[in-house]
Amino acid sequence: MSKNKTSFSKPIILIGFDFDGVIANHIPAKIKLAENLGFPVTPQQTHSNILQEIIGKSNYKKLAYSLYREETLKFKPCNGIKALIKKLKICGYSLVIISARGKEEGLFARKWLKKQNLTAYFDKIIFCPKSKKPNIIKKYKPDIYIDDSAEILMLCPKNIIKVLYNHYQIDFDKKEKWLVIKNFKELVDNM
Repeated sequence: MSKNKTSFSKPIILIGFDFDGVIANHIPAKIKLAENLGFPVTPQQTHSNILQEIIGKSNYKKLAYSLYREETLKFKPCNGIKALIKKLKICGYSLVIISARGKEEGLFARKWLKKQNLTAYFDKIIFCPKSKKPNIIKKYKPDIYIDDSAEILMLCPKNIIKVLYNHYQIDFDKKEKWLVIKNFKELVDNM
């Protein structure tokens, strides 16, 4: 049992997911697009804030434009996510995606979900500006919210069980009690 185990003492009804980096693995695409711009990066350097520092704001805008549109359709699912989503749905949980993407970028994500045969597992799919994401999470009140961004989790309501999918394996100071996982088997083991 991990030392940062979070207690799941009440029945869980709604589980929320981020899309990029939690459901869809965008790390290989970020690496490829950064290299195309002349910046070789490692997987640990692909977190958006770190990557933007390395390649600069204007290059990051170019990268993001491709990444969140056509490149989205080339993403692979994150390891173990499809099995987890299917298992949760079979067990009767309601699932929602709340992710920071604009309207056009959200259409590409919806196409990807359809291509992966995942759309039907979600009761609601919401794409919104990053600045509004914490308020949308607060509005829908998931019992658990899974994101790969510590920034977003820090802004989520305290009554939500927060799960950081730390596939970047970045060290950070965590002031709140979260469950930090490197793979989805760890989440299942903690439920």
